[in-house]
Amino acid sequence: MILAAPDPGDALRTLLREGLGVLAQQLADRLRLSPEQRRALAGLAPLTGVLAPPSLEAVLTVGVRFGPRVAVTAAVVEQRLPGAADALTAWGPRWLPLLAGRSGERVLRLLVEQRERHGGQSGRLTPWLLAAGEDGLALVERFGSDALDLVLATDAPPADARLLGELLMLPGPAPVLHRLITGHGLPAATWSRAAALLAGGESADRVLLRLWSRGGGAPAAATGGVR
Repeated sequence: MILAAPDPGDALRTLLREGLGVLAQQLADRLRLSPEQRRALAGLAPLTGVLAPPSLEAVLTVGVRFGPRVAVTAAVVEQRLPGAADALTAWGPRWLPLLAGRSGERVLRLLVEQRERHGGQSGRLTPWLLAAGEDGLALVERFGSDALDLVLATDAPPADARLLGELLMLPGPAPVLHRLITGHGLPAATWSRAAALLAGGESADRVLLRLWSRGGGAPAAATGGVR
């Protein structure tokens, strides 16, 4: 690989001076790392004999973004679960404990599936999904990108994960229905009718009027709030 470099002599001198493996050196050049970042990568050089090139590059990228300690842990997980380090470059190191656990394969599959569409929103979605726990993972498994679109559209709390799943099974705009339920305390018995009215083109205000006239009063007064 050194001989294939545009200037093999310079590549060899850099390798000896900085203590980086060849792949790490190439990554450092491509990312235009600072001298401090290059020195941090030098501590990860022993990984060059353990990981395949794609995995090693992903681990080194994790090291650049999140620090050497995270990279070392990611390397350990990567050996058992190839692709984990690459997922971390988009979703962040908070996923490491789950990827390292018994549900690692399941979690990695979901992160990979949703990366292209939602990886750029990891700053919002990662805390939400981790707080929602099993309910959040099950929501994404069942409804995919639609579930995460709804989370972003409603800014719903993680405790609403099951509610969001129920709304995604109903017709009509789920974000509007969520606002009606959480803002006006619609009882569960009215959700299907409200969803049908919304799907038919009724405005949110008109839906509330129809439900009130049918039920003899405001839904919130009848239920005491959201369940």
